[in-house]
Amino acid sequence: MDRPAGYHDDRCALRCAGGQTGSYERGGGTVSPAGDVSLRGACQGSFTCDAEYRGQLTGGPIRLTGTQRWRTRERDASRDCEIELAPKP
Repeated sequence: MDRPAGYHDDRCALRCAGGQTGSYERGGGTVSPAGDVSLRGACQGSFTCDAEYRGQLTGGPIRLTGTQRWRTRERDASRDCEIELAPKP
C-alpha cells in the first residue's frame, strides 16, 4: 500500500512490565538517501511518553533502537527500547 508523504501511523504503547496501556504511540519520521531511518513518536494517557528511534534500511525487517521518556505525576523515567518495522502480510 502506498503511503502519502509525511504519513503517520500508530501502535499500542506497552507497560515496562508488559501489557497494554490503552494509549497509542503516534509518530512519523524520515529516511535518508543512504537508508538511515529516524522516527519520533509520542503518546498520552495518565502519562506522557516521547520516543526517538534510529536504524538502517536493510533487505528485511528494520530493527530500530532508541529511548523512550515517560512522565507521570509520580515520577519521570527513561528506558532503552527497540521496535521492528515489517510489511503487513
